[in-house]
Amino acid sequence: MKMKMSVVALAITAAAAPAWAQSGAQLSGVIDLYAGQRQLSGGVKLKRVDSGGLTTSRWSVEGSEDLGGGNRAVYALSAFIRADTGDSGRTPTDRFWARYAYVGLQGGWGSLRLGRIGTPTFGNAIRFSPFADSTTFGPYMQHVYTGGQSLVTPMNAPDSAADNAIAYASPNLGGFTGTLMLSMGETTSAGDRTIAALHYAAGPFAIGLGGERVKAPHSLPAGVSQIDNVQAGLSWDFKVVKLFGTYSSSEMTLAAATRDLDTWQAGMTAPVGAGLVKLAYVSTRKTETALADVTRKTLALGYDYALSKRTDLYLVAERDKVTGLASGNTLVAGIRHRF
Repeated sequence: MKMKMSVVALAITAAAAPAWAQSGAQLSGVIDLYAGQRQLSGGVKLKRVDSGGLTTSRWSVEGSEDLGGGNRAVYALSAFIRADTGDSGRTPTDRFWARYAYVGLQGGWGSLRLGRIGTPTFGNAIRFSPFADSTTFGPYMQHVYTGGQSLVTPMNAPDSAADNAIAYASPNLGGFTGTLMLSMGETTSAGDRTIAALHYAAGPFAIGLGGERVKAPHSLPAGVSQIDNVQAGLSWDFKVVKLFGTYSSSEMTLAAATRDLDTWQAGMTAPVGAGLVKLAYVSTRKTETALADVTRKTLALGYDYALSKRTDLYLVAERDKVTGLASGNTLVAGIRHRF
């Protein structure tokens, strides 16, 4: 813990130094806290104050240097915060710079980064969810990425960022952008994590497609040797309402079986007053060799009210139901501030 505090102190001190201003460094982050009742299907009702409702609380130091000729060196370090307790990380076992830590180059040809980098499939999941990057109350994120859920989630163990990664992102070419990422296993018998995604946006319409293959010894659920995941999403902004559709298909390879999870999301956002109504319905079907099928269905409704450009208040109600388990009901209120 002393080491972590030293890292924080060093980063804050450096951020205040004149040399940082000359190199274009920036300190930013989000503090998000909520209070209320939280319950997943089959779980107990918990009255709690917790961190990371609509956005996982975090802070970042990032910047760039002009190299001339339209090229720049870029870097970023970003850590999660449990603001309800003051601890670092999303969990007690999280690494300090778990969100991302990379250095790279960018220019008119695109960008090349090395380090721990957010996956392009997770980036597409954010774009095509009414609850954006909320891994707590966004039903799609709960079904696909978030751990501790009432049904197994395929991409929680591999995580939303990849270690030992090399990532190339293309420039915008007529509305198309693409990203290719390779995460090294770094052992003689290791498999790698390979990820690719394509995104297209034109006016109010956007569509994205991504896929990845994760092989051991990358972090995988117990008994799983490989995960193949494909995700697709689209959105259309009609101004009075923005519609979203998302799909994820995951195949998890077990020793003597396969486990498949297929997830569908339909949702919308709509501006109401100074705020935004968020609505999402997600259904996941799990099929596994020699086991009965299991379905999870989650409905979430939220209202996010802007007090200013950086501070907002929100309410979220959610109902969660898994085959054979009692329904779970959530009702919370929260505040989020960006700095």
